Amino acid sequence: MKALSIIFLMLCINLVFPQSEKLTQELQQFTQVKGFDGLSINLIKANENKAVITGANTKKVAIVNTNGTLKLRMEIDKIFSGYRTFIDLYHTEELNVIDVNEDARIYAEEPFVQDILELKAQEGGELVINCQVEQLLVKSVTGGEVNTRGFSKNQDIIINTGGSYDGKEFKTEFTTISVNAGGNAQIYATEYVQANVKAGGEVKVFGDPAKMDEKKVFGGKIIRM
Repeated sequence: MKALSIIFLMLCINLVFPQSEKLTQELQQFTQVKGFDGLSINLIKANENKAVITGANTKKVAIVNTNGTLKLRMEIDKIFSGYRTFIDLYHTEELNVIDVNEDARIYAEEPFVQDILELKAQEGGELVINCQVEQLLVKSVTGGEVNTRGFSKNQDIIINTGGSYDGKEFKTEFTTISVNAGGNAQIYATEYVQANVKAGGEVKVFGDPAKMDEKKVFGGKIIRM
């Protein structure tokens, strides 16, 4: 009877906490990354290109490389169900575009040191990136969130329809920003800011820039911190 109870308990544990399988997939070179379906993707610079997948539904992750653009999503029968699936994505090449969608999350521990980097977040996706660049391009729309640390000389930002950008710890000299339709942003610039804010958008400006050109329409707010 005791043995039967132990077997029953083990079956229950396996049902509630299904065994996760670690999968490794070798990849070709890529320079752009797009994440979907709630996946959590950790970017790691390395001397090989591969994806190490852990957590739930590891066999249901679809990875497609089209001309250097790597797309990571769940297969159609598990669409929007990657919230317990984690990917360590190793890459050899400099990434010039990082694009997050559909509640996915992309992050990196090490800084990106390069000339130009473009960050995109939409549909509730989240980006957390540390970078040291000459120019940073940011676009956040439809509930996307972008969080940056580091520095650049120039920064260009577009925020729309509830997107948000936290760049108060990302130090720049020159920043241009356009915020619309309830979007919000925090920026840091020391020399110049050009800010265009409309329809309930809000920009908080850190760094005490020497010059600011401001345009506010239909309830837009620009606040010097």
